[in-house]
Amino acid sequence: MISHSSDKAVPKLVRPLDNTEALFAIMHSELNGNTQVLTHILIDKEIDFQKLIHAVNVLFNKYQILRTCIIEKNDQLWFAEHDDFNRVLISHSKAGNLSSAEDELQEELKKPINSSQNLWRMKLINILSLKQAMLIFVRNHAISDGYSTGLFFSLLLKALSNNDAIKSLNSTTEKI
Repeated sequence: MISHSSDKAVPKLVRPLDNTEALFAIMHSELNGNTQVLTHILIDKEIDFQKLIHAVNVLFNKYQILRTCIIEKNDQLWFAEHDDFNRVLISHSKAGNLSSAEDELQEELKKPINSSQNLWRMKLINILSLKQAMLIFVRNHAISDGYSTGLFFSLLLKALSNNDAIKSLNSTTEKI
């Protein structure tokens, strides 16, 4: 598992949360993460964990939304941006069968996200009996919508399957 951070790096303030966003953030905290969203996909081959880390790191450096957290400053909640990839939580495991992988998926959903560190985390489960992988993407509601989630998985799968895609993603940085 990659884990995280020496709280030495101070995230850059992006903008204050509006009242609705702040209420959701407070609710997320009070409900111990029950407002987070989980998406998972099955892939028809096992995935090398180091290759996944590399691909996610490329996307992290390219897209601001993956570097976002929520912090409190002067009694106000702010979206902030950090550039420390070590704050991102990416873990992996192996499961003997699909049922065991689905049990791990349920456990992932129960773990709250620390929004002051990052607004998402990922888990890779290689399912040995099927020679498949399950990618689990858990995120705070603030960065969850149908478009960006699909875009994230599309870019991640492209980066995992093609080193040229990783090189092209490295060439520019975008804010979304």
